[in-house]
Amino acid sequence: MKTRSIDAVVFDFDGTIADTETPVYEAWRSIFEDHNCELPLSVWVQCVGSQHSGFDAFDHLLTLSGGDFNRDEIEAEQQRRSQRMRQGMKPLPGVVSWLEEASSRRLPCAVASSSSRDWVETMLEGLGLSQYFQALACGDEVPRTKPDPRIYQLAAERLDVDPHKAIAVEDSANGVKAAVAAGLLCIAVPNPVTCGLDFSDADHVCGSLEEFNLGHFLGSERLST
Repeated sequence: MKTRSIDAVVFDFDGTIADTETPVYEAWRSIFEDHNCELPLSVWVQCVGSQHSGFDAFDHLLTLSGGDFNRDEIEAEQQRRSQRMRQGMKPLPGVVSWLEEASSRRLPCAVASSSSRDWVETMLEGLGLSQYFQALACGDEVPRTKPDPRIYQLAAERLDVDPHKAIAVEDSANGVKAAVAAGLLCIAVPNPVTCGLDFSDADHVCGSLEEFNLGHFLGSERLST
């Protein structure tokens, strides 16, 4: 099997480093229930990993309920509920081990996230992980977010590495498409929100980063599934 060296690791943030996606979905779902409406996971998941999916939860609520609500009030309530659910949040299993191994191997790490830079920086600091990352590339810094590859290209540029010599870790189909299009090897780690998506574009799919250490993937051109 043809091999290539790996010079960096690039992580998605939401749903990959920490499960911030479940609280957001559950908060919206509970608001829909308050108005006698349903928000199935199959509908919500279309927007996961991207800020340009075209799906707007508030607009969808208006359509289903026929009501006339104030967007600012509804979205503020959604944020309050999701914030309560995030209290005590910790990094997902295996994340810290991967970051520590990357550091020991002197492999720089970056975050490539469709979320805003302020959100990513705040969350990384709260999780105590900021020191592991040499670069961030975020959704408010590019014209289009995932599945467009630009976020991953920007992350590679900021690390000063060839994207073909980097590994991406993702939890969403949109993220996998972005990473692969940018040329990175991609490991998909679905979470409870994204586990039903199609990850056939990924080089490897695993249930948790605890299943393999980082060294298992170094040197692979195309990872077996």
